Amino acid sequence: MKDQKSINSSLRIIQVLKKNGWSQSDLARRLSLSPQAIQQWVKGISSPRGTNLKKLSEITGFPPHWFFMDEAEEKASHSNVIKSAKLSEQHRILIELFEKLPESEKNLLIDSLHEKQRHYDKLLEELAKARGKKII
Repeated sequence: MKDQKSINSSLRIIQVLKKNGWSQSDLARRLSLSPQAIQQWVKGISSPRGTNLKKLSEITGFPPHWFFMDEAEEKASHSNVIKSAKLSEQHRILIELFEKLPESEKNLLIDSLHEKQRHYDKLLEELAKARGKKII
C-alpha cells in the first residue's frame, strides 16, 4: 500500500516532468539514474531520498520538502510566508493573484512588467531631455 508521502512525491515528479517538458528518461539522464528508478517514483512505488532527492531539488529548483507536500500543504505554506512577511496589503494581493496563475501566464506577466518598466524609464528620459533636466 502506498503512503501519502509516496503519492505526493509521485504527483510532484509528474508535475516537474510536465512543467519542463521532460520524459522520464530525460529526468533519469539528468540525475544519472536508470529510467526504471524514475518510473518507480512516478508510480509511487518508491520516492527520491538522500543524494537523489538533493540532485532532484537542484535541477528543478524546488526545495526537497516540496516533493512530499500535497497542494493544501503548499498553499498553507505560501499563505504562512505571505502572512509572516512584512508586506503591504497591495503586495499580498499581488502575490496571491500571481500564485493562482498558470506558469505560462506568470512568465507572460513578468515579461509584460519588464517591458512596462523599460517604457517608463525611456519616457522619463525623454521628458527630462525635453525639459532640459538631468535624471539623477
